[in-house]
Amino acid sequence: MATPFLYVDYQAAKAELERALKGGPFYGLVAARSGMGKTTLGRDISSALDRHRHQILYWSSSKVSPLAVIRYFAQMLHVTPRRSVPETAKVVVDAIRARPSHLLAWIDEADRVPIETLAEFRTLAEFEHDAPQAFSVVFCGPPELRTLFDSPALYPLKRRLTLKLSLDGLRRDELDAFLVHRFGSADAKRIGAVHRDEIFEASELPVRYAAYSPCFRREAGADLRMLRRDGGDPDVELRDLSLGVEDLLAERDQAELGLAERFLQHQGVRLRGRQNADQLALRLAVLEARTGRAGRGLRGRGNRLGGRA
Repeated sequence: MATPFLYVDYQAAKAELERALKGGPFYGLVAARSGMGKTTLGRDISSALDRHRHQILYWSSSKVSPLAVIRYFAQMLHVTPRRSVPETAKVVVDAIRARPSHLLAWIDEADRVPIETLAEFRTLAEFEHDAPQAFSVVFCGPPELRTLFDSPALYPLKRRLTLKLSLDGLRRDELDAFLVHRFGSADAKRIGAVHRDEIFEASELPVRYAAYSPCFRREAGADLRMLRRDGGDPDVELRDLSLGVEDLLAERDQAELGLAERFLQHQGVRLRGRQNADQLALRLAVLEARTGRAGRGLRGRGNRLGGRA
């Protein structure tokens, strides 16, 4: 799995959360569109914290009742449920306060959780009116989650939100650093500038290009005994902008190889058998600008895919 690119908003949100966790219990909200890294942010926070000083309870379930929240806490804290809900809530809160670590409840996809269930987290965290908040709660969801907190049932919880974060994604001035992170410094330079600021719909992909360039080089030792030997080694480069769907990669590799062969035939180059793809008359360089799979050059058996003209 590729390492995610830590864009500016992401790093700022992580720093704010870590700073808040060093203090007392709090309520927080993280709003971001799908794919902006909300879940990854929770995992990064969990892995970076000292397990002796902090504990994170991850929650991601939409069809749950307020009672299920209390039962979940009781199960995770190894507390035996009592006969009534208030009694179970009391022993759960007592168990949380008895722990030396700061407990954080991370509620992922909070926009799908029933409003009464979201309100239950505040009820449990503030179960004892004469005692401070027992644990921290962070609600994560899309930008519409902010509107959900405007409902009358959640307004008391909204007033208690002391940490409001937004992940807006990659900015234009971060694009160059992102391309180097994703594809490597060499392949990042090979991505055509014509598409640098474009967003493609899935229906528009794949976008394929082919470039042909005649190249000549002098062989090692060519000047010995007054002999001059120059070798022609033209390049054909395919560029493929497509979705990184693993199930289609093998099929696309074969399609790209077929495109290369037809291109070479169109240039009047004789191929020495499709079964020996590594003996193509021209060197083939393939750049796959797919998610997490860029710069994976195709190679034949023995030598690189290609040979002398």
